[in-house]
Amino acid sequence: MYAKKINHDIDQVNCSGTIASLPKDATVTWTNKDVAPHTATASDGSFDTGIFNAGSSASAMVKGQGDIQYHCTIHPWMHGSLQVTS
Repeated sequence: MYAKKINHDIDQVNCSGTIASLPKDATVTWTNKDVAPHTATASDGSFDTGIFNAGSSASAMVKGQGDIQYHCTIHPWMHGSLQVTS
């Protein structure tokens, strides 16, 4: 059984990484522990948290399946992926 709510921190321009075994329709919450604003935006356009500032969080429901790539639209070198199962 997989968690339906996942938390992921962004810290010191570190957002990269893979969250494994995430179920479809799970909600992922990114917490900005950095000093700069960020986004978590799916490369396929399936989710976008919008900009969230330092010290705040933003969530998105992940509806796709497979390897879903995401990035920060403000800092394009910051990226990660979500492994979504059925």
